[in-house]
Amino acid sequence: MTVVDEHATAPATPVTSRLVPASIGRPGRVQTVHLACPAWCHVDHVEVREVAVEDVTHYGPGGGLQVPDMSDDSAAVLEWYVNLISDPASADPRMRAAHLVVADGASANDAHLTEAQGEELADQLERLAADIRAALAVCRMANVDLPKLPAPIITTEI
Repeated sequence: MTVVDEHATAPATPVTSRLVPASIGRPGRVQTVHLACPAWCHVDHVEVREVAVEDVTHYGPGGGLQVPDMSDDSAAVLEWYVNLISDPASADPRMRAAHLVVADGASANDAHLTEAQGEELADQLERLAADIRAALAVCRMANVDLPKLPAPIITTEI
């Protein structure tokens, strides 16, 4: 099997897919077949066994983010993950094409995006990042004198 270096200079003729081995079948009856796999797919289809060839899904580059809470930064309050995916056996041609999937890490519903929707989401996230930085500037200004303020007085009623 040829390993493709993602950081290498692209060849003059881009390689869109390659033939790779894949483990297919139930335990005790697994066979190795060869299937077309997009060059961007990161899945080892031998290690990730599927019951049937139509169950094979291709996963590519992606990323994610987790939002902590200042009262407990050991756990994420919100999560977002984005992956490049293709489901070659889908009845929907949009799902067979390479597309972005956005998942929140909690619900069963994932958002499958067209390229146009992905561009719009990226634009919205850039605007959100700018809004977060603007709000942080206000926080910093508001908190400049905070250490000089007296500690709050806490009373308990009996």
